Amino acid sequence: MLIMKFENKVVVITGGSSGIGKAAAIEFVKQGASVVINGRREEALREAAQEIDPTGQHVPMWLERFRIDT
Repeated sequence: MLIMKFENKVVVITGGSSGIGKAAAIEFVKQGASVVINGRREEALREAAQEIDPTGQHVPMWLERFRIDT
């Protein structure tokens, strides 16, 4: 079994405001990583960041805003 150490590591998770992405972010923070989450909805990202790390020390976030014209 491979055991990785995440202390002093940064993990970037797309879609980190819900579902599998948020669950993964929670686990990485528990393992000592700093986690950057991104997504499309600012309020959802803020809520997820607070839930993932209530101290606010390990979860920066960024908002992706883009438009696709058909």
